[in-house]
Amino acid sequence: MPNGPSTHWQEASDTIRTNNPGDPGSTQTSTHKVLVSLDWDFHRRKISRNGVKFSSGVWLGAGKGPVDVYEHIMGGKRRKTGKMKWDVVTGYLQKVETDTQRGLYRNLYTPFIRMIRTFTPVGGGSPVVTELPQCNTGILTEKGSWQEIPK
Repeated sequence: MPNGPSTHWQEASDTIRTNNPGDPGSTQTSTHKVLVSLDWDFHRRKISRNGVKFSSGVWLGAGKGPVDVYEHIMGGKRRKTGKMKWDVVTGYLQKVETDTQRGLYRNLYTPFIRMIRTFTPVGGGSPVVTELPQCNTGILTEKGSWQEIPK
């Protein structure tokens, strides 16, 4: 197992139907890609005070939005219903894995990004905010070195 920091890319994405007559397709995809760094101590037993860091990230596709959303109406026409935009929240889960037969334990860290979709209707209605189901690619649980369970 390598010593010191480790880095990897994670991304979250969402595809929505926009029905926008100005777009080449009827859907738009927004993707957020971020570099995750875990600052392990030298022996890879725990992460240091700096912890888990996320880069500012890159938006791809439709980006953060806003993106106009339309619906089909009678007569083959479309009417604008509102705008869609995205944001992300980052964090990590920490867990301890034990091997009681050998008297050992190790720390596990799982960084994640969660995508938040906000739909704002035309005409000043209340926005609808949705936290999307876990849609990350590249989720990786980092495993620390085994250590003796303190007695």
